Formats: sequence, C-alpha cells, structure tokens
Amino acid sequence: MNGLSRLLCAPTICLVIFAAPVLQAQNNGSLHGQVTDPSGAIVPGANVQLSGGGKNYSATSGGDGSYSFGTVPAGRYTLDVNVTGFTPFSETGVSVVSGTSRLLNIPLTIATQEQQVEVTADTRQLDTEPENNANAIVITGKDLDALSDDPDEMENELTALAGPGAGNGGAQIYIDGFTGGQMPPKSAIREIRINQNPFSAEFDKLGYGRIEILTKPGTDKLHGQVQANGNTSAFNTTDFVTSPPSYYAYFLNGSIGGPISKKASWFFSIFTRNTQNLNIVNAPGTLEDPNYLNEHGANFVQGVLNPQTRIYLSPRFDYQLTPSNTLTIRYQLNRGNESGDGVGQYQLASQGYNSYFLENTLQISDSQIVNAHIVNDLRFQYQRDRDQQTPEDLTPTVTVQGTFTGGGNNDGESHTHGDHYEFQDYVTGSFKNHTLHLGTRLRAYHESDSANSGVNGAYTFTALGAPGAVNAAGTYYSGIASLGTVTKINNANATATLFDGALFLQDDWKINRKLTIDPGLRFESQNRIHDHANWGPRFALAYAVDGGTKRPPKTVIRAGYGWFFNRFSNADVIQAIHQNGKNQIQEVFTNPTYIAGQPPQGAGTVNPSSATYSISPNLKAALDMQGAIGVDRTITKAITSNVTFLYSRGVHQYLSDNINAPLYDYTTNQFIIDPSTGQPQLPFPGEGNLYQFQSDGVYRQKQLITTISGRAKNFSITGYYALGYFDSDASGASYFPSRQYDIAFDYGRASNDIRNRVAVFGQFSLPYGIQASPLLVGNSGQPFNITTGHDTNGDQQYNERPALVSASNCTPGSKRYYATQYGCLDSQPNLLNASGQFNTDFVPVNRGRGPANVSMDLRLSKSFGIGPKLAGHGGPGMGGGGYRGRGLSGGLTGNTPGGGPRSNAARHKYNLSFTVYARNVFNIVNLAQPSNVLTSPNFDHSLQLAGGFFQQRNASSVRSIYLQTNFNF
Repeated sequence: MNGLSRLLCAPTICLVIFAAPVLQAQNNGSLHGQVTDPSGAIVPGANVQLSGGGKNYSATSGGDGSYSFGTVPAGRYTLDVNVTGFTPFSETGVSVVSGTSRLLNIPLTIATQEQQVEVTADTRQLDTEPENNANAIVITGKDLDALSDDPDEMENELTALAGPGAGNGGAQIYIDGFTGGQMPPKSAIREIRINQNPFSAEFDKLGYGRIEILTKPGTDKLHGQVQANGNTSAFNTTDFVTSPPSYYAYFLNGSIGGPISKKASWFFSIFTRNTQNLNIVNAPGTLEDPNYLNEHGANFVQGVLNPQTRIYLSPRFDYQLTPSNTLTIRYQLNRGNESGDGVGQYQLASQGYNSYFLENTLQISDSQIVNAHIVNDLRFQYQRDRDQQTPEDLTPTVTVQGTFTGGGNNDGESHTHGDHYEFQDYVTGSFKNHTLHLGTRLRAYHESDSANSGVNGAYTFTALGAPGAVNAAGTYYSGIASLGTVTKINNANATATLFDGALFLQDDWKINRKLTIDPGLRFESQNRIHDHANWGPRFALAYAVDGGTKRPPKTVIRAGYGWFFNRFSNADVIQAIHQNGKNQIQEVFTNPTYIAGQPPQGAGTVNPSSATYSISPNLKAALDMQGAIGVDRTITKAITSNVTFLYSRGVHQYLSDNINAPLYDYTTNQFIIDPSTGQPQLPFPGEGNLYQFQSDGVYRQKQLITTISGRAKNFSITGYYALGYFDSDASGASYFPSRQYDIAFDYGRASNDIRNRVAVFGQFSLPYGIQASPLLVGNSGQPFNITTGHDTNGDQQYNERPALVSASNCTPGSKRYYATQYGCLDSQPNLLNASGQFNTDFVPVNRGRGPANVSMDLRLSKSFGIGPKLAGHGGPGMGGGGYRGRGLSGGLTGNTPGGGPRSNAARHKYNLSFTVYARNVFNIVNLAQPSNVLTSPNFDHSLQLAGGFFQQRNASSVRSIYLQTNFNF
C-alpha cells in the first residue's frame, strides 16, 4: 500500500515541480507603448517607472519613443513617466493580465503648475484641458481596424465620422501637421484625431470637421506586415444593371520598420491597388436615340468599365540628434492611372476621359526640447504634383437638360504642374499655470496649367426642345439648340503663384483645477485678392462643475467662439487667367443650329458673344464665425457623453456671378430693351458674358450634436447623432445664383443641409478569438434644387425655379404644368397663364428631398500565432485604445496583433490573420440625388447609387465583400 502510494504520489510531485515555472510564466504579462509630445512627435529618453506589489520596474523610451516591460507578474500597477520639460505623468490602476501584452501610449503635456491629476486605468477621465473635449474622437491601434484598408474609402469614412462641418468648406485633413496630399494607407497610420480642440488658434479651419492623421515612426525592433485584399463582382450585389460585365478590385499593402542604431529608426510602407471599376449610365435618351425612354419604355442602361491603378510608397527616418532633439524625414510617392472617368447616370460613355496623377512629397520636421519649459517644432514640406487629363472623344458636347450628355467631354485636355511649399514653426512653452502656443505658417503654391477646355464646342438643349430624330445628314429635325459655346485658344498656358501666411498665439490658462480658459488670436493674409488682413480671434473655456484634488470631475462645461477664414483657391485664379478674354475666348451663340460633329458656328445664330472670367476687386476672404456650448459628462466608469450646440454664421462666401447678364424685369417677366439697339439691355454694352468670382454670399447654421463613447474589457464603441439646420444663398465659388442681380432670392435651405446624421463604430471581442469591427453611418435625405430646364432671363444659366400653382392646372397631357409630390408646378412662369397673369409663387430653393441613406460596414477577423512564443513584448502591430482622456490612449486589456483580447497570437513571433470585410452588410440600396429638372422624364427619380461613404469601390455595387489576409512579424 505504501509502495503504491509512493508510486502514485511521485508523478504528482514531479508534475508540481516541473509545472511551477510554467504556471509562474502563465501568471506573467507585459506592457509596452510609445511616449509622444503634444504635437504627436516621439519623445525619446523618457524615464518610465512601473511600481506595485512591492516591486519596481524601470524603462527608458528609445529613439522611436517606445518603452516596454517585457515580463511582469499580473496585477495592478502605478505608471509614472518623467522627462524634462513635460508634466510628470502618473496613472494608477494600470492592469497587467496574465498571458497578454498591453499597449499603453503616453502623450505628454508641457509642464505647468497644478496640472497633475491621477486617473484610473481603462476609463476615460474628464478634465478641463482644451484638447480633451469629450466629443473628439482619437483612433489608434485596434480601433483602426473598423476603418477600410483602402485609402480612398477610409477618407470617406473619416469624413462621415467627423460629422457636419460648418458652412461650405467641408472636412479638412491634416497629415503630420500639413494640409493637402493623398491619404496614406492604414498600415502607415499611427493615430487619427477628429474634432479635437476645435477653437485652437493653431489651425486655420474649424475644429468641427477637422481630421488630423499622424503616421508611424520606426520601432526599436524589426517589425512588419504584409496584407492582401481582394474582391470580385461574384461577391457583390448590384442595382440598375442586371447583367454587368465582370469587375474586380485587389490591393497589396505592406510595411516594415526597425532600428538603425540606438538613436535612429526607420519605417517603410507600400500600397498598390488595381481595380476594374464599373460606372453605370442610366439615361432616358442618348445622342443617337434621344427618345429612347419613349421608344423602349425604360431608360438606356449601360455598364462602362473604369479601370484604375494606384501605387503609394513612403519611407520615413527618425534620428535622435541629441537627447532633446529629434529629426524626422519622410518621403511619399503617389501615382495613379484611370480610364473611363466622367461616365455615369446622364453622362454617356463618350464623356469618358483618361487621367494620370503623380505626387511626390518630402517632409522634414525637427522637434526640440529647448529647456524645461519650451518645445519647438519646425516643419517643412515640399509637394510636387503632376496631373493630366485626356478626353476619349473630341466631338462637340451635346447636353439635353435632364436627359443626357453625350459627344466629347467639354473639359478637354489638360496638363497641370504644381509645386507646393509649406513651412511651420510652432513653439509650446509653459510659465506657471499658462501654456503658450505660438507660431507661424507660410505656404506658397505655384501652378502651371495647359488646357484647351471647350475647344470642341458644346450644344445645350432645353428638355422640351430636345431633338427627336436624326436624318441621313446627321442633323436633328428639330435641331435648334438654346445655347452653343466654343472656345478659341490663343494661349493654352496659365501660371500663378499663390502665397498665404499666418501667425497665431494662444494661451491655455489653467486658472485653477476647475477652470481653464483659452484665449487666442490668428492673423492670416494671402495674395491674388485685395483683402490682405484677416484677424481671427478665438476663445474657449472649460469649467469642471464637480471633482476634487485627486478625484476627476464627472461634469465639464465647455464653450468657445472663433473666426475662421477660407482661402481663395489657386484653381479659381488659374481659371480667371485662362478665360481673361485674351488667352482663351469663349464664344457664346444663342439658338445655334446643331450639326453633328461640328462645333457651334455663327451662321443662323442670334447674338454671338463671348464669355470671360475675372476676380472681383472687392472680393474678401470667406469668413466662418462659430460659437459652441456643450457639456461633457461621465455616465459610468466606462461611458462618457457630450451634448454640444453650435451656431455658425458665414459672410463673404464665394460664388460666381454674370455681371453682364441682360437686365430683366421680374414683375412683368420681360427683358428691359435698349432703345438704341432693340436688344435686351446690358450693363456693359458691347461685351459678352462677364463672369466674376465674388464674395457676397451668407449662411446661417445651427447644429445640436450628441456623442457617446464607451470602453470596457472586451469592447470599445463611440457614436454621435447630429441635428442640423443650414440656410444659405451660395454654395461655393462655382455656384451661380438664379437671378444674377438678386443673390438673396436664393436664400433658403442649403444644398448640403442634411437634417439628421448618425455614426457609430467600435471593436468587439467575440468568442473563439474573433474580432468584430462595425461602422454604421446614416443620414436623412439631402435637399436638391428643382429647376425648369430653361434659361428664361438670358443669363445663360439653367437654374430657374418653377412656380407653385393650384392643382387644377395639372391636367393630363399638359406640357407646362407638372403634378409632383411638391404640388402642381409651372415650368414656364415667365409666360402668362390662362387668367392673363404671371405665376409668381416660386418654389423655394432646394425644395426637393433626396432619399435617406444608411449603411453598415462590418469586419470580422481571426488571428493565429505561428512560430516561437514570446515571453515579453506582444509582437508587431500591437493593438491599442481608441479614445483618450488627458491625451491618454488607454487600450483594450490584452490587445494583440490582429487577434483581439487574450488571443494566443500575442505569444507568438509570427501572426497570421484572416478577415472578411463587408461594405453595406445589410444590402440596403442607397440612392443618389434624384433628377432635379422638372421637364425631365425622370424628374424626382434617382438613377444611380449614392456617393461618399455610401459609395462602393464599384459604382454598380450595393454590397461588396472583401477577403483579406495579413501576416505580421
């Protein structure tokens, strides 16, 4: 019996003896991350201390700013970071979980007095720092997985997440502190900040709608990834076209980085994409058969192939010149080829053109800690753009309002050379309880453009005057166009250099632990316009309603106000040079006879004239004035929310105006006749159309935005809902009013006034190590302007609106009155009605309602560990948090490279992940804006799929499914 006992017990004892080291190893975890300064630049040489359970661990951030604690017992610790010139960082309750490696990035702040606040791990803490507004979104690590790996699609997603910006400018994207440039692939992105610190004087544009992208530096160990992504038409659903030709999309993406020495690191990213897109023509008529709809009972539908290729590559080098000075050099190349652009809906296949672009970018930045209170960031960028466009058809353009556009593309052939220089010097300093931000930005954009747009000529028919058939000579039987244009080229070249400069100063003044105010002032100026001095005051405050010395507040009230200027663009300057009446002369013919293959000519026409462009001598920089008040609130330890009301007012908004349009009496609907000529009177007799860029537009906008974000052990999620009201009388420099001398007549609902918007995205860890990344975006219908398809006031713009009349007028077969969901509409209010009166109850601007859109993208991924297990650092591509409190990127506990929390892949040197990515997973048909021409046979019908976030890589796809594999090492 004793012998049997010894026999049975011996293996148990042996098992305990041999298992003890294994059990101890399984009870260990690791912690790593990156230390950065307020601008996002890496901070090498930071002293990082981890303490808890009577044990202390120490590390120093390397040349890439990274730190790592390879193997520490599982438990809760206090993390302290100290480096000269920055506020000491301290976080309690940092959890290290057995068998996992956690990412914890540490953005430091410049040293000020009374600024240290202890926070608790894995929660978002509120405070009064200006960059920590709760309605900001900061995306890093694993939360980036919710975004597309295609740079173009990701740009649409980020624009949707940024929400409705103020005015007509839309979202603005900064890449490593610079504006412009192509979106880098996701593998090269370290962090994305959306709507952060909205009233900062450092930025020229509004903070609501601002997107900042920071790219990755090198690492202290060799890491990399290779990714392949593919899609074919067999995986997709379609609409409008029943049997489309096959199409596909695939891309390869890779990145690698590592150390050069103890003071230097490198990173290289490459992306290449090859797609066979498909554009859908859906028109009621064609050039060969204008009455196609009537003859066939359906629109002419055609799938036109649109092949595209793109390649991106970017090396980056970071070098620690001294312990307090880091130099970064980054080069980026973007090249793309596309064929068959410009086709879709009413644009027939002959409208296609081929395009090519090549962009080279060099960025050099130097981040220097001058002393214990001052950090200086110097940045320089040179960008070289080469673009060209070539039409596939050189015949005249033929447009029938609301029916089709055929013939050659009127944009013609163009070659554009651009050189963009930008210099920044930003200084951050601290003195007692003040943090000062000051600096300058200087930009110069030189563009040389060669173009022959309009040389092929163009005919425009009203919908009621559409040609019926073509005879043997190629002439329409009813072939009298309402308008014809042709451009004579004397000098195809135009060159311009646009300069702008800015100075700013801002003081983040922490009066006490409850109140921070942020006064600022920005000065801007540019050439080419007569408005050279633009002062932009900025002010923000944050007040903590509660909280204590060591207890963070749960409620923070924020308010702000600022002036923001939109620069006049170089593209508009170039257009004014091209069409100055000397270089290129656009001849305009009224009622020319259409002859197939020949541009409009003088024979048989009335009143041939010319058209020129100029910049108004009174043009001012467009000004957006925005105020906001909101409340940040911690609901639970894992959930924070915000409610913000925004009021924006814009003046000096850009538009185009024909200052020599015929004088017209809208009370009698008659031209004012010049008695000396018997023709409509012109303000400048003997001149043609004088198009002028002006800044007389205004807008008013109100928005109520609610955001909520949550983070727990196995998920992170954030979302917003926005209610908006936007009224305007202009919508950009290319917009023409319907009455050239009465801009206010068009004041009303703006073209981009979307009343309701919602966006939700996040990360979820599912059973079996599956990671789910959903992204949901929806909005109510966008308005559209209902037009008659006629030019009745002679300004040669087809944007007149119909009049509303009683329903009794809409009798069957009427060619003037149309029954619509908006009432009975008169398409010719310039003519007397049956009572001998004019119908003057005009439909308000943008009265039409487009379709609502909603779509959800979903990514499901699973990772597998390969090769030897790692005892410490969790390996390459480590995931991390998405939203920061106090600039803290606190990640999901145990995030791993592509595998989610607690994935076994975290303990292996190599990792292989497989992903299924579905765009519009619920297969909802999201339609684009309907036809807005009342006299069109397709009025108020949507003939194509929506664009922006809702647009697939292929324009015919409703739902697209991509397969992806990713290898990390």
